[in-house]
Amino acid sequence: MRNNYKTKQIRDNWERTGLLEAIPNEDKEKIALYYEIGMVLLLLEDGDDETSGRFEQILFPIIRRIYTLSIKKELSIEDIFKKTKEFLYSEEYKNAEEEDKKDTCEVDMEAELTSEFCDKYAEELNKIK
Repeated sequence: MRNNYKTKQIRDNWERTGLLEAIPNEDKEKIALYYEIGMVLLLLEDGDDETSGRFEQILFPIIRRIYTLSIKKELSIEDIFKKTKEFLYSEEYKNAEEEDKKDTCEVDMEAELTSEFCDKYAEELNKIK
């Protein structure tokens, strides 16, 4: 009974943020728990100047997108956390960020690259049975 109460409380807290909007009701508790784990990992993370602010901005959308694209629906938030961090340090991401600063095109390169990262990650998850 106590676990159900805590799970409901976690879901309600994340529901208020709007991050569970358009998520099917049967998936809301699970993704809220994933968000909660992600938040704890963020709080425990030793931030650095290089990724400061960006990591927090993209982690939750990445969790949501990978979850919705994944057939398995069982995610390792720790793995997503680690791979997202690696992604932020990649040359590809840094180059996209520089392109955005130049403002030479009308495409948000960081958003495009983040979307591509999610697609590839979910594709790999879906290959594992």
